[in-house]
Amino acid sequence: MEFIELAAQENDNRRRLDRIARRVFVSLPLSTIYAYIRKGLIRVNRARAEPHTLVCEGDIIECAAFLFENPQDARARLAGETRLRAAAHAADANAFPVLFKNECVLVINKPRGTAVHARAAAADCSHNGAPSVSEWLKETYAGEQSLSFVPAPLHRLDKDTTGILVCSQNLVGARWFSGALKNRLVEKTYLALVEGCVSGAGTWQDALSRENAPPQTAVTRVKPLAWGTLGKKNVTLLELILETGRKHQIRKQSALHGFPLLGDTRYGGAIFEADGARPPHTYFLHAHRIRFAHDNPARLPPLITAPLPKDFSRLAALLGYGGVHTISMASPYEKNL
Repeated sequence: MEFIELAAQENDNRRRLDRIARRVFVSLPLSTIYAYIRKGLIRVNRARAEPHTLVCEGDIIECAAFLFENPQDARARLAGETRLRAAAHAADANAFPVLFKNECVLVINKPRGTAVHARAAAADCSHNGAPSVSEWLKETYAGEQSLSFVPAPLHRLDKDTTGILVCSQNLVGARWFSGALKNRLVEKTYLALVEGCVSGAGTWQDALSRENAPPQTAVTRVKPLAWGTLGKKNVTLLELILETGRKHQIRKQSALHGFPLLGDTRYGGAIFEADGARPPHTYFLHAHRIRFAHDNPARLPPLITAPLPKDFSRLAALLGYGGVHTISMASPYEKNL
């Protein structure tokens, strides 16, 4: 019987055989995978194994060739398709600008109108068929370092929110960043255009309601950077630093405090047309900066900044904001930005 050999990589180390097989044969039910393992059609180092067998880096997982619809295609796909993946990455370089990349994480500047997860894209009736970030990651980077590990976004950004999005490249990066978020060791700063005149810096603390769930406390520090008039509306360019991470936190809190995001009709903002363009423009919310500890295990730099989209930058300039904002670099957790 012919077998296809798959080499376990670093990110497969100490993972169960059935977990790895589920990634390789994504269309097969788990019961079928168990049956194939027990029959010796999926084995480790030429020996039968149990579904719970722990695979180590360097082990060879052998899968019966007939389990793949086309064994020749399977060999090419599981070998990495290096040239095709590189070409796809190059083609999408402008759509998903890379701000930072190492073996642990990938940080991109997400454009407006792109869903982060495939499910969100499928549920969006305005979805234009463009890939979600998670789909792009899987197509471009999956298989580079692992049979079982799939790169994925590590936090959320709404479809029309732009800016910094951190994605995993290996288990070290995924586990560290998720833990750092949970322990509030990552500081995320956003820029937004809001209706009205926010007169001074302060802290917003609110209980945000959730469907069929208890309210959650949301805390955001705010600081106005510039004021002006756009489309006969008073507008403030606002800096917002998240102390908590709730769904639609900035959009909800801005509306609660009487300063909805310009163009965010879902939360009370007025329709905004940029230069009379149609359809009306969506809101302007940009994940602008993210700070990390200097000695983090993922070897991220202490500060990453994403430039504003051109349309947002132009409107900010009309308010007198030049994009140069002086900040203290004394500590990655300094609060007086």
